[in-house]
Amino acid sequence: MARGDLIVARLIVWEGAVPADKFRSQIQALTKALKESIDYTLRNTPWRYQIWKTRPSADEGKHRLEIHIKHPMVADKEKYAAIDTLCQMLLISDLPSNLRGLHPGMSFAFCPSTEGIVDSNDEVFAQYFCKTIVEYLCIGDGKLSKKMEAMRDSFMDRNSTKFFHQPMVGMYNLATQSERYANQIQDLLLGIDTFNNGTKLRGDMQKAVVAVVVAGNKGLKTQQEKASAMAQGIAVACELIRGFVAVAPELKDALRPQIQRLNEVVIAARLVLAKNAYIANSNKPIEALEKLRRMDNPTNEDLATTVNAFGILMQSTLPLFDQLYTISDAEFSTVASLSLAAGGGVLASAGGVWWAMAASSVGGPVAMIAAGAAVAVGCGVGAIVKGIEWGNKQKLNPSIVLLEIQKSLQECSLFILGLIYMAAQRDKNPVYQAMLQHLEEQLKNANYAKKGYQKGYYKNVSEKLANDMKDLKKGLAKYNVTASTI
Repeated sequence: MARGDLIVARLIVWEGAVPADKFRSQIQALTKALKESIDYTLRNTPWRYQIWKTRPSADEGKHRLEIHIKHPMVADKEKYAAIDTLCQMLLISDLPSNLRGLHPGMSFAFCPSTEGIVDSNDEVFAQYFCKTIVEYLCIGDGKLSKKMEAMRDSFMDRNSTKFFHQPMVGMYNLATQSERYANQIQDLLLGIDTFNNGTKLRGDMQKAVVAVVVAGNKGLKTQQEKASAMAQGIAVACELIRGFVAVAPELKDALRPQIQRLNEVVIAARLVLAKNAYIANSNKPIEALEKLRRMDNPTNEDLATTVNAFGILMQSTLPLFDQLYTISDAEFSTVASLSLAAGGGVLASAGGVWWAMAASSVGGPVAMIAAGAAVAVGCGVGAIVKGIEWGNKQKLNPSIVLLEIQKSLQECSLFILGLIYMAAQRDKNPVYQAMLQHLEEQLKNANYAKKGYQKGYYKNVSEKLANDMKDLKKGLAKYNVTASTI
């Protein structure tokens, strides 16, 4: 929408219910966070946040938050390039995740607004947004389903629940190692003490500390002084290690329930937020496809609106997908014979488990066989059985359905964008032709010209989406958060 000497992009960024007595304060808090985050993300462009408006939602009791982002008026060619940049920044920057971090209870998703009076610039913005969704989320190496598959296959690199509370978990793991190898550590320390005349040094701890400080700050002149200071420093380290090993069991007992409680709360909360955001947007693609089916000659604007509705759902896909695998990783860690490996085995640390399970994706079948042998030696055959049971359970993980839904959305989005390109060529629309020229090869489809194909395609896709959404909701309802990370 053009206003005087400005180009204005109108976006719906949030939809939800707010108690009447808190409506204004909450909306102001949201828009403050939006302004700061958007202006920071767009800091290297002329685009800047302008104003906000609230719109009534189709769902009773809910509101939609519309924001306007402004740009100085420029010539048409530069304007289209500026709109293209804005769409990319909104979809592929860290802006959505930053906003979720500021307001974790809110679901932010960007979509061109069709509220009120829609002018030619609104239509162009909607087309470019539609193109950006397909270009960056639906095709090529960066498409969303490929990212999801990489997350699924990379057991090592996922956002593991073991590292939600890194310092506390690190201390727990250190205590575990100290407790597991206490005898070996004590033997080692005794040898060091004997080598360094430790009996005498342990009786003079104060001097040893002073010597270390002097060595660090002023330097020592002779080799004898340096050797003496080194021996004293070793004695200090030995005593500290002995002290830690002595308290390791008590330390673990104190940390374990705190880590379990914290992680269970975090996992459950994140799942609820991600699930609610996705479910809230899950009907939009089906509704948009049904609307297209009822139209004899949908316009380019109708087609773009459909893809943009898909885009709203895609923006809430990755957080839910990530959380589903976070939960499955936590469940894996409760298989005691796997997550707590036998002392002296190749899986002596928690990291070894993640390495073994990642072997198939990193090194192929040979690496997986080697990893399996290592697990068997370290944990026993019972651990392998438990691991297989856990692996089979993942076949029922709702993430599988979520990935299928994303692939359907990608395919249909590409199909619809192809229709927009075909119409642009037929109507000799230079703006849309130029916008989609670099995607020409991906947008070709021999079925476009077949009579009745489009409506049949929409029907098949909408039915598949409806069935998959039903299965996803059923799977999510059964997915309990009962795991901890240790």
